[in-house]
Amino acid sequence: MRAIFLGCLMAGLLALGWPGALFAGGGPENVFVVVNNRSADSISLANHYIALRQIPPGNVLYLDIDQTEGTIDILDFRKKILLPTLQMMQTRGLTAQIDIIAYSSGFPWVVDFRADVPGGASAKGRFSASLTALTFLRNDVLARRMELFQDLNSNLYFRKQLTGGNLQPSLGFRSWYGWGNKGELLENGGEHYVLCVALGVTATRDAPGNTLAEAVNVLTRSAAADGTRPGGTHYFSDHADVRARTRAPYFGVVAKELQAMNQKVEIIKDLFPREKPDIAGGVLGFPTFNVAASGSTILPGAVVENLTSFGGRFDKGHGQTLLTEFLRAGASGSSGTVDEPNAIAQKFPHPQLHVHYARGCNLAESFYQSVQGPYQLLIVGDPLCAPWGVVPQVDVTLAGAEGEAGAALTGQPLQGTIELIPTAVAGAGGAAVDRFELFVDGARVGRCGAGEKLTLNTAQYPDGYHELRVVGLTATLIETQGRKVINAPFVNSNRKLTAKLAATTVAAGKPISIQVTAPGARNLLAYSNGRILAQAVGGQTTFNIPTTAKTILGTGPVTLRVMAMGDSGTTSNVISPPLTVTIGE
Repeated sequence: MRAIFLGCLMAGLLALGWPGALFAGGGPENVFVVVNNRSADSISLANHYIALRQIPPGNVLYLDIDQTEGTIDILDFRKKILLPTLQMMQTRGLTAQIDIIAYSSGFPWVVDFRADVPGGASAKGRFSASLTALTFLRNDVLARRMELFQDLNSNLYFRKQLTGGNLQPSLGFRSWYGWGNKGELLENGGEHYVLCVALGVTATRDAPGNTLAEAVNVLTRSAAADGTRPGGTHYFSDHADVRARTRAPYFGVVAKELQAMNQKVEIIKDLFPREKPDIAGGVLGFPTFNVAASGSTILPGAVVENLTSFGGRFDKGHGQTLLTEFLRAGASGSSGTVDEPNAIAQKFPHPQLHVHYARGCNLAESFYQSVQGPYQLLIVGDPLCAPWGVVPQVDVTLAGAEGEAGAALTGQPLQGTIELIPTAVAGAGGAAVDRFELFVDGARVGRCGAGEKLTLNTAQYPDGYHELRVVGLTATLIETQGRKVINAPFVNSNRKLTAKLAATTVAAGKPISIQVTAPGARNLLAYSNGRILAQAVGGQTTFNIPTTAKTILGTGPVTLRVMAMGDSGTTSNVISPPLTVTIGE
């Protein structure tokens, strides 16, 4: 089944001719979304993120994790979460393509690594780390090098301040880049990472957090914030508490850098900005806040985070303001430690985070360039959010035969070997594109330089609709991306398939009904994000696919495909256009 299904596993999500989206320093093709199949919130939150960010279906993994909150032992973390995720990326040929792992809600956010400590369960001390950090530091975790991931200099992607206090240039992230002991980028050797962010923390009976609607709102606001270049103010809180004083020495150099980019900065003596309508970023330090009573407004895309002991600890009894309070109030990203950090600066984001962000890095890159020893830090939000990204506009022309003019690639039928001519126009004040990448159904299949062509043999794929993405990358250190996404039918074998939705909106618990006709087909499959949802023998059926929220599809937008399978291998199959259904509460 895997061999038959492989060519269709990563079928596109988008309607025909979706416009180029805004992504800086990484895009949806580089994100691997991990979902807990036993959590309705996890499935539903992922549905919204996949649609908002155009995540390819093959970049989604559903795990069955029976523990949806609290703490997981590191042995189970490796066995049930980390290894299955990395192995599936490898199986799907995505390891070199994925730069960010994004966990949906419904996972245990704390990893107890006592089993890796000499003395094991009887060891004395604090042995809690975060889900996101131990995924980022996966090589040390897989090798059981506990002493290395606990090192306060464990993150070599961290941008150390230069001699004299100036900040280093911001660097875009790729998982195949290596990082040297001085933070230098190495194309061979060095330490390798994968960035990791949790999309949300939703409340359960025994733990606080955001509601599903609040978590969806965070992601929706974040996607809309890309490229908007917010005109707000970055507020840095400097008062007598050690939680604020720990990072106050860095405020001057960071403020100077931000102001040189025409960013507004205000260093305040308050715990939290009061009656401020324009919070574009916040560096705070105090155990408890009443964010709602401040009278302030957090702008879409803002990162607001707080240095305190248990901002990322979602169980009862700690009595400190959780990072989810800032997300509830409008932030696109926040962070908090999951165990007592003892006000050690390396465990929290350096205020330079806001410089990387304002230079155009995405949220995940900005965080990880700013945290030197992240093992206790849980990072939550939209990893792709890039409010200050200046993104090129990409277009694609289908090359004509010799002596013939080409035509814009708009979703017309494609046959045989084709040549694509990508072009890009730099955004206002942005850099030119110097190379392009071609993705088919979410998998990278080709590259070319500016002024060159991309070649694709469509006959290697089943007939029917495939998603083509041409991604342009700028010649900058951040490598800002723009893209053109098109769904187009491949027509090499004259295979026919009709798939019609009975309705594009259904209530949770009601079935999704699809009428399917495919003359000569051996059997039919309906699938979504790599999961086969229904099968039938022959070339005609009506699929009635259950939508029970807790076991199958969740709520929100879901895109399905139908594949008709022939008798002569993958190229005798045919794929339907994307079928998008919104599942209500």
